[in-house]
Amino acid sequence: QNDFLTAFTLWFHRGSTKGGAADRGAPWQWDMGFFLALLDGIIGLTTTVLLVMTSSTVLEVLLNFAAVTFVSCMDEYFFVLSKLGLLGGVNQNAARVVERKSFPSPLSSKHRTWLQRALLVCLLIMVMSFGILVYIRQISGYFATENIYVQFG
Repeated sequence: QNDFLTAFTLWFHRGSTKGGAADRGAPWQWDMGFFLALLDGIIGLTTTVLLVMTSSTVLEVLLNFAAVTFVSCMDEYFFVLSKLGLLGGVNQNAARVVERKSFPSPLSSKHRTWLQRALLVCLLIMVMSFGILVYIRQISGYFATENIYVQFG
């Protein structure tokens, strides 16, 4: 999920005028960063959904979520270790450069374009439509079961 946020943050920052040309990077670099972060997020969420759907017990679901969370947070763990200098001086200097780098907020008024607002409205309509569909099916009894089996021991 963080990769989705990273991807769209990269998309909003593309073409930013803050800093020199060397700080901004080429447009294809921003596009590649956006695409790879988005792909990483899609693969991560797909893997999580598949692990949850194939789990047969509650314990398996919890263990799978713990494993996925640990693996998805490893880049943050290694960044902190680099910042502390535990992975060498070169990595510590690189982590400091990354930490000092700043970009304008993607939520500033100059970054809100009609396209972004249109995408947000479309997403809101899709989520609300899905919620209304689930609500209507719930009221009509679509999710209700006729038989409940209880097993003891």
